[in-house]
Amino acid sequence: MGSVASICGSTKKLGNEYKNALVVLYNKGNLSPLAVRKPDANGKYQFAGLDTNLKTFIVAFDSNHQFNAVIQDNVVPK
Repeated sequence: MGSVASICGSTKKLGNEYKNALVVLYNKGNLSPLAVRKPDANGKYQFAGLDTNLKTFIVAFDSNHQFNAVIQDNVVPK
C-alpha cells in the first residue's frame, strides 16, 4: 500500500471558473466510481484520503447540459 494522498483540481467553462459541474473519480482498474464531488463557488474540487498507488481517471459533467463531459485520464493521487 502506498501513502495517503489527494487529487485536487478545478472545473472551467470557456476559461472561467465553473461551479455547475459534477466531478466523478473512477478506479481505472475496474471502472467503478470511487467518489463524486461538486466544485465550490470557485470551481475547485478535491478527493482526499487516496492511496498513491491507485490508478484513476476523472469525468466532469456539465450540470447545465450545455457541454459534453470532459475526461482526464491517468490521474495520480499526490
